[in-house]
Amino acid sequence: MKKPLWEILNSKPVFDGKWISMRVDDIKLPDGTQIQFEGVHYHFEGAGVCAKDEQGKIVLVQNYRYLTDLYSWEIPAGVVDKGFEPDDIIIKELKEEAGCEVRKGNIKKLGIVHPSIGSSNQLLHCFSATNVKQVSDELDTNEITNRGWFTKEEIAKMIKNGEIKDQFSISVLLWDLFLV
Repeated sequence: MKKPLWEILNSKPVFDGKWISMRVDDIKLPDGTQIQFEGVHYHFEGAGVCAKDEQGKIVLVQNYRYLTDLYSWEIPAGVVDKGFEPDDIIIKELKEEAGCEVRKGNIKKLGIVHPSIGSSNQLLHCFSATNVKQVSDELDTNEITNRGWFTKEEIAKMIKNGEIKDQFSISVLLWDLFLV
């Protein structure tokens, strides 16, 4: 393993919450310059899925995100709870958010992404799932405002016209639908 280029001289906690913590680090750069750097540290990893039914349609859920005051179509996703594997979370989130079921054997890991690699340690697991079946019309009304099934072409249009705004969703959808 390579030696880190940035040397942490001192680290000061600024905030410590349930989901994230923040700290300010005094850093020595390779040229000897010293800077202060602020970082967000996530306490949990995340997992999300491009979930397709037998016809190849993709299920998305619509969320209202109060921090940005926006509605966005997104992939089913959630926090990887301690003691669980990321693919277990995919099964759980598909059921809770979209009313869908999938067998573990129909889930494939695409890889991981670091959405804010320069300012946080956030790590998100990306999955693809096939033969997903909708088994319920119920939605988590505290989180989900709508659910829909879309073709690959509709997804491309939704990304282009800004209906899908979430970077994690866009990454997983593009990875699964256009790169695999």
